Amino acid sequence: MEHRIFWLRVWRSAWGFAMLCGLACTPEREARVLTVFAASSLVNVFDTLAQQFEADHPGTKVRLVYGGSQLLRTQIEHGATTDLFVSAHRKEIKPLIDQGIMHSEAVFAANRLVVLCRVSPACDRLTWSSLTQVKRLGLGLEASPIGWYTQRVLKRGAEHFGEQWVQNVRSRVVTLEPEVRRLRARVELGALDAAIVYQSDVPDQGSFRTIRPPKSMDQKTSLWVAQAKQSDQPQLAKQWQSYLLSEYGQDVLVRFGLERP
Repeated sequence: MEHRIFWLRVWRSAWGFAMLCGLACTPEREARVLTVFAASSLVNVFDTLAQQFEADHPGTKVRLVYGGSQLLRTQIEHGATTDLFVSAHRKEIKPLIDQGIMHSEAVFAANRLVVLCRVSPACDRLTWSSLTQVKRLGLGLEASPIGWYTQRVLKRGAEHFGEQWVQNVRSRVVTLEPEVRRLRARVELGALDAAIVYQSDVPDQGSFRTIRPPKSMDQKTSLWVAQAKQSDQPQLAKQWQSYLLSEYGQDVLVRFGLERP
């Protein structure tokens, strides 16, 4: 009898341990990961949108990979996997569509170019006309969207101020950066006296001033999004695209300096 009671207790202990292990040792359910390759000018706004998107979609993790649009496009062409590609220029998405990597693209927001400088007597007096007096000016590399747009603005500046103005502005350039975040960082650190950036890239801390170009030079830039054909999360990708165009998404974009498409 004692022998039977002993083995009954052993069985109950083993069963109890197995149950506890089943509860405690089972790994948590893996989150669905939505990967978004996004232009570096969208860091602040997309970080904010991702937090709310994850809250609205329990069990979802948004993985944001930032960089210059042209660099991200190159990575995708060489096999990097993503669910969505968000570019600061259509020319970086179009080759991926032509290669059958991406679905058709859509515009979800607009931006503008401004001169950014840290508040100082020199910055307070700065205008687009007086860019020729800036000691250390930063521009985007022409292969990048910010650089491409900047060259178009300078071309309009030649019509507005004259060809000599463009030459004098170029003589003040001390760096050409492949992405706009680097330009902003150099202004923040004091390594540049001014830089041409997107208006959405104005730092939210510190004292900075932005200068819009004259009306004849001013232009909107477009932000584009496309879904990868080999997306691991096609439904989430569609939801993110809809999210960008939702009332909440558009309000957040505007709050961070972007404009409605």
